[in-house]
Amino acid sequence: MTEEEWLGCDDHFLLTYFVAARISLRKLRLAEVAVCRRVEHHLVDVRSRHALEVSERYADGLASDEALVEARSLAKAAYESLLPHHNTQWNAILSAAVGVCCATVTESGMRMQSDMIDIALFSPNPLPDSIPPEMRVASLANAELIRDVFGNPFRPITLDPSWLTFTITTLARQMYESRDFSAMPILADALQDSGCEDPQILNHCRGEGVHVRGCFVIDLLTGRK
Repeated sequence: MTEEEWLGCDDHFLLTYFVAARISLRKLRLAEVAVCRRVEHHLVDVRSRHALEVSERYADGLASDEALVEARSLAKAAYESLLPHHNTQWNAILSAAVGVCCATVTESGMRMQSDMIDIALFSPNPLPDSIPPEMRVASLANAELIRDVFGNPFRPITLDPSWLTFTITTLARQMYESRDFSAMPILADALQDSGCEDPQILNHCRGEGVHVRGCFVIDLLTGRK
């Protein structure tokens, strides 16, 4: 994959596969969680919602291995309970429940899913062209989430300690904890005042794209990997 392909790709599976071997399991998990949160309104079973919360906490070391295993069990049970009622080629409710199952796998399972993506992408029997338009729209939206979490792997950023002013670190922490990223343009101004002229960082903060937990700029400023 080239940089141009990375920036223009609308297949979030392909993007995830490309970076999977080079980034942390925390990042992979938060990317999965972000994809689920985008369609959280389709999670009709409280067990799915609870499992998603547990997986997100686990990514930051705030939930135990046992809690994650239990969450996975709840997510799977929620999905299975929906099958008799939503067993169609494309169904948003069923798809959302499947997503939570993917987001609640164990650490080893997270890497295994990347391998499964590899197999699917390069299978001798590719998916048919007649993919429902809803799936294509969803994949495009998810690709934007992936780029928010992983940034541009072709242009790694080196943190300048002078950027870590009290205002900047406070803003970054608050947005991460609240999941409210409306202050990203303010963060960009503060970064520029501190001497940051990196266009990738500033444009990302000021752009119209979405931001989620795991956003590469916020992670950079809060010391998360």
